Amino acid sequence: LKSNEQHLSADDNLGTSGKTVLTIHNGAFQGQFSASEQNKITSLILNKQKHLTISNQEYNQEQKQLNFLSLGINTTDKIIAVSPNYAKELLTPLGSHFLYNDMQNNAEKVTGILNGCDYDAWNPQSDPYIEQNYQEHRLDLKLKNKLALQKSAGFTQSERITTFSLVSRLTEQKGLDYLIPSLEEVLQHNVQIFIAGTGDPKYIDALQLLADKYPAKMFFYHGFSEAIAHTFMVGADVFLVPSLFEPCGLTQMHALAYGTLPLVRNVGGLADTVIDINEEGGTGFVFDKPNVNSMSSALRRAVLFRVEQPNKFHATQVLAMKSKFTWKKSAISYLSVYKELLSS
Repeated sequence: LKSNEQHLSADDNLGTSGKTVLTIHNGAFQGQFSASEQNKITSLILNKQKHLTISNQEYNQEQKQLNFLSLGINTTDKIIAVSPNYAKELLTPLGSHFLYNDMQNNAEKVTGILNGCDYDAWNPQSDPYIEQNYQEHRLDLKLKNKLALQKSAGFTQSERITTFSLVSRLTEQKGLDYLIPSLEEVLQHNVQIFIAGTGDPKYIDALQLLADKYPAKMFFYHGFSEAIAHTFMVGADVFLVPSLFEPCGLTQMHALAYGTLPLVRNVGGLADTVIDINEEGGTGFVFDKPNVNSMSSALRRAVLFRVEQPNKFHATQVLAMKSKFTWKKSAISYLSVYKELLSS
């Protein structure tokens, strides 16, 4: 706060002549501060910048809370969501994270630009963490990574077993409430499941219980490391991203790059990056409703597709690896927004 105060003191006109852009990476994180914290924060920022005013939306008198995201939405010149579909969702009652009035009042400011993927860090041809490097025309080499992952967990090593993986924060946002009950059902089939992450203790306990109940099929690692993230990604046939909401998501892009078909919910940036196998150019498995039945159906569909249509599964993997979401394309879109604002 002290360093920020010095900066603001040196530039009391900050924001009055220039244009401002607010990028919303996750609208659920809003910077809400209670009355006890308000004096420390609002006196620093709001009193320094006289052009900023607080509306009833930004300041909840009843709860005595200030919402900084609300303040940003109402004062910025442009709002960028981190995917086109998330931009649309932010303008709906369900997807606006209780900021529907703010978003609707500023709808003309809103656009969506998809985040890019770091293909230097996530490249199966050069990945230092994996057992065997490969590319799309040598997908047969990917199998060595699957066998290595199975061996590391003490599981049966077999190409025929369908492997699922998930590396994620273990929170409600990530769809754990309907994923975990679905896992028990799919574990009745010839599958192996690898999950790693940290987060809410209730999800950690539930996943550990499943791993203890199915020690030959379910592996849970409570924690995170780059090595785990990469080996779980490359060793699986299908990567799980069943989020309740997902502004953009990067792990599904990583999965596509590795030929590990993503299984995602039709939401946010997941909808912008993964095409269902039943559609032209399909690259993964997409389901709609955030419930156990839809989740279980998607898991079964993935197993059946791989077992019954291996050639099509392979062709889909190749197509997935060719799909690219680069920062260069995203940067061009951002520059376009900046130029538009400067010329207005």
